[in-house]
Amino acid sequence: MKNLLGVLVLLLAVSAAAFGADGDDGCVSFWDFDGALNDVRGVSKDNLSVSGGAGRFVTAEQIPGVSGKALALGVKPGDAGCVSAGTSSDVKLGASYTIEAWVLPTKGGQWNRLVLNWGGAKYAYHLAIHNGMLSLYHGQAGGDYLFAEGGRVKLGVWSHLVGVARRNDKAPAKSTLEVYINGKLVASAPYDGTIATLKSEGLGIGDAAGGKGGVSGFRGYIDEVAIWNRALPAGQIAKHYATRAAKLKGLAPIVKTVAAKPVAAPAKPVDPARLKALGVKEIVSAGALLREFRLLLR
Repeated sequence: MKNLLGVLVLLLAVSAAAFGADGDDGCVSFWDFDGALNDVRGVSKDNLSVSGGAGRFVTAEQIPGVSGKALALGVKPGDAGCVSAGTSSDVKLGASYTIEAWVLPTKGGQWNRLVLNWGGAKYAYHLAIHNGMLSLYHGQAGGDYLFAEGGRVKLGVWSHLVGVARRNDKAPAKSTLEVYINGKLVASAPYDGTIATLKSEGLGIGDAAGGKGGVSGFRGYIDEVAIWNRALPAGQIAKHYATRAAKLKGLAPIVKTVAAKPVAAPAKPVDPARLKALGVKEIVSAGALLREFRLLLR
């Protein structure tokens, strides 16, 4: 009996460590992408469906730094553009929440969407990479949306990205949106302590629910996406980052090598004496010189 009890305790500990959970702590959705798109937490079990291609999973042998397996989004032709789940009680978050993910972007852009419940004329939450910065957009109950963004998310390397809506129950107007990169707070902004509720919009990972990973879609590898119905303390976020940080230390970036284009040889300089003989009195600019020189040679 003691041995059996020890095994059960060990299994529970391993399960919690897999996504940094500390027991029953409000993690309502978790996708480890270890060869499947199943949600292993919460009440609704928001299993994901693929849009714009097929689900492809990679291992640490293929992409160093992966824990178990990770999902490729738009890296190669035929890869899924995004994955999504329908509307559920787990997806409809309250005014305090945390969204976290491990990502390795392979291509940048103006927007690279990560985890969002965002569409139509209403918005709830939208964690993304915006012009290279980590961004959390948050829709308020009144219809306005605010955002916090900052830091720099590097291409070709794994980063632990977290967005937090931290409601101040005693003074809602002092609630804050926060974004963390690799365990460190990089930006914050105020919000009014409310959140918009979308009736029919589902959850999207890599793009909006039902999208196909278009120009605003994420391109790269994503792993261990977790959603919490509470604001995690900064210390716990740093602890989650530390679970993989040592494994990632020293890994070389995964980047594409682009062959340099040959540079054309500079044009032969014009002899000033020749220009003087042709009647050129003043050189205003290189462009003007070239135009006048051509006119004089006609």
